[in-house]
Amino acid sequence: MKTDTRVECYWNLHKNCLSARPTVKGGKVWHADMVWLTDVRFAVQPAGNAKVRAEGRKNVHAYVRGTVVNWQGLLGGAPVDAETVERLGWVRVSYNPYRYESFVLAATGEPILAAREAFIASKQIWALL
Repeated sequence: MKTDTRVECYWNLHKNCLSARPTVKGGKVWHADMVWLTDVRFAVQPAGNAKVRAEGRKNVHAYVRGTVVNWQGLLGGAPVDAETVERLGWVRVSYNPYRYESFVLAATGEPILAAREAFIASKQIWALL
C-alpha cells in the first residue's frame, strides 16, 4: 500500500486482521497487522449498528478513515506497549456496537469523531487528538 493513500480501515471478521481499502472506487483491499493514519475520521454507519443490535451478529459498518503514513503487512506484529503509547500522549479509542453508536474514548466513553493521527494495531486503536 502506498503512503499518502486515503483509506478506510476495519477489522476483518473472516481473516482476523485489519483490512484497509482505498476510498477511491476499484482500489485493492490490503490486509495488515498495523496501520498508521493522519487526518483521521471515525465513522459508524447507523443502519449497520442497528442491524448488529437487532440480529446480535456483527457486520462491517464501522471504519477508521485517514491517510496512510505507514502500514505493516501480516508479519505477526508485536502487541502495543500501552504504557509507552500513553506516555507519548496517545489515547485509546474503542467501538462496541452493543454499547455505543460511535467510536469512543476508552477511558471515558466520550464519543470521538476525528483525530490528527491514529495507530491501529490488531484490535487496538490509539489516537493523537
